[in-house]
Amino acid sequence: MNPLKLPPFWFLLAVLAQFGIGWLADGGADGWAWYAAGYALLAVGMFLVLGAWMSFRIHDTPICPFKQPTHLITDGVFRISRNPIYLGQVIMLLGLASLHGAWLTLLPIPLLIVILHFGFIRPEERILAQQCGPEFTAYRQRVRAWL
Repeated sequence: MNPLKLPPFWFLLAVLAQFGIGWLADGGADGWAWYAAGYALLAVGMFLVLGAWMSFRIHDTPICPFKQPTHLITDGVFRISRNPIYLGQVIMLLGLASLHGAWLTLLPIPLLIVILHFGFIRPEERILAQQCGPEFTAYRQRVRAWL
């Protein structure tokens, strides 16, 4: 599969961009609060990603975008967000930015959000609407796309 069609590729690219920017900006988190916030955000992001991954496994539905879902997952972390993996990735990037301590490391985050929203979330939701119909419509009204 083409890596450009996989969300983890874009997340990894954003992480690498953050490290590159952080290295050039030479910020460095200053104080325990920045480190605590950074590690807390990393933990929350990982919790969301792993929780969603486990839900995909439990419900035996494909995790890869654009593959035909076998089940609409609405429990677990999917009660918080319709896109907990993407939300978790963004939260992890916020955590890394906190650890870098350089404001410029925030720059890849809005770009990743735009790529995820238009490149993945919208097409995935069209598939879910076709496949799950009223069940997805009701879920979409109950739970936000991000937070």
